[in-house]
Amino acid sequence: MNKLFAGLVLQYREFFKNLGPTKRVSILMVSGILAVALISIVLMISGKDYVPLLTNVPPDQMPLIVQKLNEKNIPFQLKEEGKTIAIPKELLHSTQMTLMSEIGSAKLGTIGLEIFDKQDFGVNSYAQKINFQRAMQGELIRAINTL
Repeated sequence: MNKLFAGLVLQYREFFKNLGPTKRVSILMVSGILAVALISIVLMISGKDYVPLLTNVPPDQMPLIVQKLNEKNIPFQLKEEGKTIAIPKELLHSTQMTLMSEIGSAKLGTIGLEIFDKQDFGVNSYAQKINFQRAMQGELIRAINTL
């Protein structure tokens, strides 16, 4: 095996010696670019896949959530100018359950029927149906959290 490797190295040196300076530089540049591309691909593939845990978090609630994540040693990233918290995909469901049981969704800005307190003029019936559905979901989440 060593003889084979030594023979290949010797052949490469002879080949490289016989090349002109521009071809040598070209080969070195292409080799460098390929090495950088390969390393970056490996890093992207092996990196953790972060998914949103919470989006549009109110600024007054962000420190509480970050504190809870730090207490549990859960890695996280702040995205979208600090409005979204992303965590590794494999920790998503367990972290959601933990946060909801400790903090509760009512403290995380879940909106209920108070969405209808301020009425905008010109809202069509489709938007009203969507708002009603959001309100009912929010009220349901609040009811479950009180149990």
